[in-house]
Amino acid sequence: LGEIPKGWKTGIIGDFANVKSGFAFKSSSFRKNGDYGVVKIKNVIDPFVDVSDLEYIFKNDVKGKAEKFILELGDILIAMSGNTTGKIGLVTDNSTELVLNQRVGKYFLKDKNYHWFIYFSLRNGDTQRQIIEKAYGSAQPNISPSILESVSIIVPDTSILIRFSKLSSELMSQYLSNYFESSRLVKIRDLLLPRLMSGKLRVKN
Repeated sequence: LGEIPKGWKTGIIGDFANVKSGFAFKSSSFRKNGDYGVVKIKNVIDPFVDVSDLEYIFKNDVKGKAEKFILELGDILIAMSGNTTGKIGLVTDNSTELVLNQRVGKYFLKDKNYHWFIYFSLRNGDTQRQIIEKAYGSAQPNISPSILESVSIIVPDTSILIRFSKLSSELMSQYLSNYFESSRLVKIRDLLLPRLMSGKLRVKN
């Protein structure tokens, strides 16, 4: 990882988070409409999770072990196989209930205060190179949760880590709020504009 500042150290992702692959839902359960949108590997488009093209399942399909893969705003996901292996996706839209499918990993933080430290560490170029090298060691790109947890990262001293976590949490909370509002306005625009252009909807002076 090269030279690091005095007082800092090297660690691994597993010191801060566990990685678990999503639930293996039956393909026969997928519908065009339902209670939960299913986030698949195709939806992880670095740096976000694209929820514009989802398949759905019903509440009855999300029981027991599957419940821990219900997603929340800000969750950190990673593609674990195929050509997009290693891509990081952040859940930025919770207007639809979401649940995670297999082949996509979720980082379960041991301490949520370090949420954004892990996110930005994963987006770091050195971290990305490690993930890609580990994943593409075989003919079919693939990476396991245990290997993802073993990826090395640079860890600041405690005081700096706490200060960074506090500052980044405030900034990213505002960022997610702004992003969600922007996405909502785009949806409204896309809904109204065709009606205005066709004359089906008129604006009074």
